[in-house]
Amino acid sequence: MSLPTDTLIFDAHGRGVDLDIIVADLEAATSAASAALATGGKILANGDIAGGTGFTVQHVDDSGSYVIEFDVEFDTAPAVVACHIDGDGERTIRCASSAGSATVLTCDGDGVEVDSGFSFVVVPL
Repeated sequence: MSLPTDTLIFDAHGRGVDLDIIVADLEAATSAASAALATGGKILANGDIAGGTGFTVQHVDDSGSYVIEFDVEFDTAPAVVACHIDGDGERTIRCASSAGSATVLTCDGDGVEVDSGFSFVVVPL
């Protein structure tokens, strides 16, 4: 049963409580709980998301740079771990994070930034 948001409901003690307040509190709690959870995904070399939820990706072609923006910010900068999923030869990845986003740089064996698919995990600290 759904209630309209302008409904007054009563708690166990018979006190009236505005449903708008309850809905707002629930949305805030859900948002905070989501931020406390780990997230991760699979990003293709062109910047398309091949798996995972809770984030968007911005990518500039031929830059090796991928900015992952979290749908819900973490309290502090989370730990980010990433691993190449394609590309020939030796590859390296560099990561940096803030509470709201992470930057992943994919590089060839000489440290030159090149586009490459990767998977990642973000864990709150």
